[in-house]
Amino acid sequence: MMLLELDLPLHARPGRRLQRSCRKKLFLASRKRKETPAIMAQHAVTDNAILASAARSRIGKNRFTDLQKFVTEKVDLEDLMRAECKLLGEGKYGTTFKATLENGVVFIVKRSKVENVAKTVFEERIEAIGAIEHELIVPLCGYYFSKDEQLLIYNYFGNGSLSSNLHGSRINKVEPAGWETRSAIALSSARAVAYIHSTNPKASHGNIKSSNILLTGSYEAHISEHGINTLVRTPASCITYNTAPEVKDMQNVSQKADVYSFGVLLLELLTGVSPCPTYSSEGHDLVAWDMAAPQEQRETRVLDQKLLKDNGMVEEMLQFLQLATQCCEKRPNLRPVMSEVVQKIEEIQSLIVGNRQPMWSSEEE
Repeated sequence: MMLLELDLPLHARPGRRLQRSCRKKLFLASRKRKETPAIMAQHAVTDNAILASAARSRIGKNRFTDLQKFVTEKVDLEDLMRAECKLLGEGKYGTTFKATLENGVVFIVKRSKVENVAKTVFEERIEAIGAIEHELIVPLCGYYFSKDEQLLIYNYFGNGSLSSNLHGSRINKVEPAGWETRSAIALSSARAVAYIHSTNPKASHGNIKSSNILLTGSYEAHISEHGINTLVRTPASCITYNTAPEVKDMQNVSQKADVYSFGVLLLELLTGVSPCPTYSSEGHDLVAWDMAAPQEQRETRVLDQKLLKDNGMVEEMLQFLQLATQCCEKRPNLRPVMSEVVQKIEEIQSLIVGNRQPMWSSEEE
């Protein structure tokens, strides 16, 4: 097992000086498919130590809450060292952990893959991300920066991501059952992206996908990780399924490219198929699949068959499908802007009358 030694400084909170040197050495184990109990124990120690380094991280000027206040009124380094840490996933922008304190408080820590970026540049970008506040946007609550380690701290959402719920969660055993909540998630997500776009003509989310749509206990959708693409330079080979074809640099994603990614999200909601190979054994390119379906066969060939049981919603779903197709136009100038997408979704929903069935149902153990 290869170990990498990191020497991380632990910064004091604003307004408080450290009485003594607080430098801690962390050992990061390279992951293997098969792990012995000893290696798993090493990972647990490592992950908790990483979270501990964030306990006294430097919080951004004006915008960010004190991490101790965010977690609880009396959280210190030892609390985070004892936190139960669980790996949630790894992506092109970093590794995500769920941290549960002994008192039950839960938060999310994303370990970024930032390389060769000056601290001043990193903090400027973090400030820009933190400046965008909206009820449907997951706030960035704090961060930690050193040459070798960058951590981003977010609120935790009890029902996880849209991706894990839509495609079957091994933890919650939740199955998608109807259209109403999917439609509501689409509208909430569109409003969040439209707000980001409204703050600046060049402002974009940069990585719209179902795993970045987080759900509350009542399945209200909030969009997360806006602007994270500006922190990490992604090789062209890592540009993924949900990205507009004209995007060559993920650090420079236009608003029209966001619209394309939102169109892919709509297709995922409508078809029940993930464009991500991790979830989709068929390996569908959702955009190509949608475009290739004959107009008269789209209802039976494209839409999630589970949704067709609710006949009253078919017309709405077909209108959503048409909107998704417009968003996924190859030529950016033919795509609508996000404010128009929001308006169109609201119009579609207002035309539908009748009882709707809830989307989610939990199976018994």
